[in-house]
Amino acid sequence: MAGAWAIAHEMQHAKFYENETRPSDLISEELACDSYAASLLFSKVESYAETTNESLVKVRDKRAMAALVGLYFIAMLSPEAEQTETHPAIRDRIELLFDCAAEGPLENFWRFAIALLWGINDSIATLPVELQDPSERDLAYFALQAVF
Repeated sequence: MAGAWAIAHEMQHAKFYENETRPSDLISEELACDSYAASLLFSKVESYAETTNESLVKVRDKRAMAALVGLYFIAMLSPEAEQTETHPAIRDRIELLFDCAAEGPLENFWRFAIALLWGINDSIATLPVELQDPSERDLAYFALQAVF
């Protein structure tokens, strides 16, 4: 699924070039390609789950986890996590995935995201006061902000 996300991202670049509809700046184009890839991964999950007798939540979890792993590797291969002239900050890219994943049911994704992000930066020791009794989703967004 991480590979599918990457291929879908690159397919959207090709569509922009072919149709001569590229956004005016490279950052917007990258985010549009990320959005297309994420939406493609989550499209038709209901029919896939029904056809395969898999739990819808399990299918969504696995797809979201795979896309996050793909973005994690992009972050590790990038010279820096901040925005460049050609690419958005990795935080923005992961947040876009979080937002897209959150549009449907999830069970284990947020715990996975927290563990992955906390593992990258184990110096996150305490939560800020405003995060009293946070949800797993809140913790994942907090970890993302603390890491990238």
